[in-house]
Amino acid sequence: MNTTKALAVIIATIMLTLAGVTVVQMDNENDAAAGEAGYMNVYVNSAGTWAGQTVLAANGCEALKASTFYSASTAIVSDNYTYTYEYGGNTYTDINSAYGTVTKLQNVENDEYGTWNVLVYIKDGSGQWYWEVGSNASGYYKPFADYADLLPLYGTANIAFWFGDVENELEVNDAISDLQDYTLGVRGLTSIVKGPGSVYEHLFYLKNATNTSMTFTTTVVTYNPTTYQYTSNVTLNDTMLSAGVYVVGYGSDAELALIDALGADAEFYSSSNPVPGYQAYGWIDEIFGVGTETVVVGSGEEISYHYYYWATYTTYDETIPYEEWAGYNIGAYSALTNAPLVDGTLALVYMYS
Repeated sequence: MNTTKALAVIIATIMLTLAGVTVVQMDNENDAAAGEAGYMNVYVNSAGTWAGQTVLAANGCEALKASTFYSASTAIVSDNYTYTYEYGGNTYTDINSAYGTVTKLQNVENDEYGTWNVLVYIKDGSGQWYWEVGSNASGYYKPFADYADLLPLYGTANIAFWFGDVENELEVNDAISDLQDYTLGVRGLTSIVKGPGSVYEHLFYLKNATNTSMTFTTTVVTYNPTTYQYTSNVTLNDTMLSAGVYVVGYGSDAELALIDALGADAEFYSSSNPVPGYQAYGWIDEIFGVGTETVVVGSGEEISYHYYYWATYTTYDETIPYEEWAGYNIGAYSALTNAPLVDGTLALVYMYS
């Protein structure tokens, strides 16, 4: 099956369990279209005075670039979300942990007297909102309510770029105090809209390419790209997963959408920080009760290692056959067209190698 929304011709019919379910037909014969979402307030202070404006953006880096404060001729921003590097003679890709780092803005450049710093308006453990110095680059702060629920230290619709001495506590406190008095005020998070055609809609093609039995505890919404039908309250089973099935979820990124789609049947390694690293954001632990498993075959010099694992693809077409690895954890992807890595349809295939 090709999991790219743009390719609507599907050779094999997806198996659906129809008893006791509700079928929703889309009003038009188009896959749910991705779009832009997420409003942020952007504030900039380079000379002791705050200025701010509201923009449409998926994260803090894109918000700054969407504002009139930014110009490519007067700013230097690390705006590449991904990068490539060489190791051991091979080329690899990864997510850029500096995504959204500012070193020059409005012709003011980092020097020995001050640097560009990010201030964010976030919620503490007791539910109180406050301004503080951001712990990571601006691109990892997002204005969506589902993201804030999972990562409260990174969910915000208000981000500020301040030039000064971040090591000087008095100077930082003065900047925050002035920012709190700024008349633009603060903006609330963007809630996720669910339903056919929502810009937050993600499709996941799920397939079990092994003989492993799985456990299904949550009913799902499936999608048939041949008939454009959404079918709710479907109870999945091993036969359906062996054939392959599309499920629908809604979220500001693919991890959050898969959690929405599968509920307790999707488990991720716990990550309280969205930047790259070990067991990073979007790293799948188990789906339907199964995850990575090592199988040792043979002994002594004849020993070999094999694995059961969930493989992630941006394109998976059994009719050619052709497949393209996702390259990143699914949390890096989003259906939103103003997100840095856009893909609203992914294939998750449980494999043995």
